[in-house]
Amino acid sequence: MNKLVFSLLTTALVQAANLGFGIAAARLLGPVDRGILAYQVTLSTVVATLLSFGIGEAVTYKATTKSTSVHHSSYAALSALYGVVGGLAWLSIYPLASPISSTDQRFAYLTFACYPVLNYLTVSFVGWFAGAGLTNAWNVQRLLVQLAQPCTLAPLLLIGKPSVTLFAISILAAHVSAALIGFCQISVSEFVHRPHWDEMKAIFVIGIQSFGTRVSNLIRDNADKLIVGTLVAPEVLAQYVVAVSFAQIFNAYSQTIVQLYFSRIAETVNTKSKPIEMASTSLLLLGAAGAVLVSAFAGRWLVTSIFGGEFAIAGEMAPLLMIGMVFASIKVLLVAHALAKGQPWITSKVDVYGVLPTLVTIFILVRLMGAWGAAYAFVLSQFLTASVMLAVYWKSYEDKKSMRA
Repeated sequence: MNKLVFSLLTTALVQAANLGFGIAAARLLGPVDRGILAYQVTLSTVVATLLSFGIGEAVTYKATTKSTSVHHSSYAALSALYGVVGGLAWLSIYPLASPISSTDQRFAYLTFACYPVLNYLTVSFVGWFAGAGLTNAWNVQRLLVQLAQPCTLAPLLLIGKPSVTLFAISILAAHVSAALIGFCQISVSEFVHRPHWDEMKAIFVIGIQSFGTRVSNLIRDNADKLIVGTLVAPEVLAQYVVAVSFAQIFNAYSQTIVQLYFSRIAETVNTKSKPIEMASTSLLLLGAAGAVLVSAFAGRWLVTSIFGGEFAIAGEMAPLLMIGMVFASIKVLLVAHALAKGQPWITSKVDVYGVLPTLVTIFILVRLMGAWGAAYAFVLSQFLTASVMLAVYWKSYEDKKSMRA
């Protein structure tokens, strides 16, 4: 029970830190610089994840199967190697994707070159703690990456003018702190051993085979912002990002509900009565109705009050994106049920198959309608994916029911 409470508290703090960081960026930078920061964060995340070669999943697997014999220096060395590749790729790709028009933008771009190696280290630590069952250490890593951002940003703002570079430095500082704590949580002495080539090769092979789902999730979560940032002006991207940040408030609620009920869903999944599933579904639907109503009648006022008057367009987008988040929450609940049944592929294959149609839809609608196109594409893709996922899940349930009969 204590682990569950700690996990829920961690989730709440992570979401609050994300929201606070987004509010600070919107209010202090304004639409243009907020858009530049959003695009740099999105593109650096995409580049780093695509070139991570599944190191997080591979380390999790190693921790689950051979936690006493794996040398930590092996995945740390592999993280550094991947980091060099990722950093060089970032330095090459960003100038081609977005013209650099200011000194501030250039310094932020150079700062993010360090992001891949820090990301791979923190992802590896999170994977190790998850695989080894070290829940508290896993939550500490998650919390540090998010909470250290506003904590680092505050003193930077005292000594410098708000800029994209300062926000970029705060993001990297958060990963540095998480990496240092990770070294200490495991023990620094574990990393002074010579890396083993055979282990590094094994981690690479396992990672390549297992990070398909992570890439699918990456595209699902970042494709809209990446396409909007590439095709339209930064200030338009900023409006869209702020609207998404507001809608994420409901996403945090749905994630908390699923996390709260997941273990109890697993306990009751093979019984005839499903009161726990009904309770979680009812709470989710009740929250969805409230979120859509509030965003429809007060979304514009809430967004401009929280993020600033320059983001009125984001306030107009908020109700539409909130509907998309409701469909996304249905997907989250279905995924939790499938995972509780020990059949995650029932729902994950729908996510994977939906990647290409989602990308095409976003690209076409953004071309036609700008940021509004991305909003409509998000709602449409979430609705279709949730519908297909529900149909597949229900068919699997009916097939299993008929086999029992």
